[in-house]
Amino acid sequence: MGQLAGLPRDVINRANEILLELEEHAPTTAVEPSRLDTAQQMALFPESSPILDELAGLDVNSMSPLEAINKLYEWKRRYADKTEQK
Repeated sequence: MGQLAGLPRDVINRANEILLELEEHAPTTAVEPSRLDTAQQMALFPESSPILDELAGLDVNSMSPLEAINKLYEWKRRYADKTEQK
């Protein structure tokens, strides 16, 4: 499946996952959205990711601009290039 309305493939894939899960657990009768428990709200993306975990451990205040650019390049090479190949 290609892009839909210019959305990245990861967003479309995650939306499809959420749709399938919602369809599996759909109530047999209609429920007003205002009556749904807010805890039922699903996250669009996982709350944790390798980049976020690594970012939390970085001391960005001590990094030079060159170190920061190199880190971004490394993340792009490790993560973004993999998703483009799918």
